[in-house]
Amino acid sequence: MTKKPFVEQSTLASGLLDLIHSDVCGPLNTQGKCGFFYFITVIDDHSRYDYVYLMRYKFEAFERFKEFRLEVENQTGRKLKPFGQTEVGYALETAVKLLNMVPSKNVAQTPYQIWHGKPASYKYLSVWGSPAYVKRLVGDKLDSRSSLCRFVV
Repeated sequence: MTKKPFVEQSTLASGLLDLIHSDVCGPLNTQGKCGFFYFITVIDDHSRYDYVYLMRYKFEAFERFKEFRLEVENQTGRKLKPFGQTEVGYALETAVKLLNMVPSKNVAQTPYQIWHGKPASYKYLSVWGSPAYVKRLVGDKLDSRSSLCRFVV
């Protein structure tokens, strides 16, 4: 059995600042010329345009991000979408739950099994973002009894 090759996602965001990617890196092994040990990168998904901001301390990341936001919103006339609209928090929670349920090369059992003393149940797993229906608690007799949503946990 061979592993299938990784297929890169080719779909980009539809417009500038619709989706951005960011990462804080450091501390670096060597200090930069002006005392920088960290940096933050920000990439616009639509254009793949990169920004980098140098930092002396990791706690400066939020201030550098605010600089980025001010710069790009003034430059493009478009607003960054709030992080809450991207549902990144739910994606992160789901990723951590899944990581705890899969084997690790460092231990003989899954992290979930070591922590809870029993294997994890996989029967509730669904594809993240797939259609899901939520039952409505109130409504008229002829109203729909559920709402179509997206699965996030």
